[in-house]
Amino acid sequence: MPSAGSHARRKFFDIAKQSPAAKTAHAAVEKINALFTLERESAEAKETSDQRHERRQLEARPTLEKLKLWLDDELRDLLPKTPTAGAIGYCLRHWDALTHNLDDGRTRVI
Repeated sequence: MPSAGSHARRKFFDIAKQSPAAKTAHAAVEKINALFTLERESAEAKETSDQRHERRQLEARPTLEKLKLWLDDELRDLLPKTPTAGAIGYCLRHWDALTHNLDDGRTRVI
């Protein structure tokens, strides 16, 4: 079953694919991909759940905190009914699901 992060990334990816000029969507894909890269590196390194938890605290948590601030800022500049505003709204409404793995290294994201 796809994660909330996969759903969020897909919403932005679809917008970016349809509109190469959709700078916010492209930037969101890059920011979310950075989080998936951290998880992939953790999996490739065969990290223990404790190591994965530590990586998430040191790298993923600050990245997610910056992402949330960025999403909030971007949303203020968009018309409410645009697809990008909808994708941002999805992320913000599902923020708990997007960040639930930060505190449990036993969970897998990818």
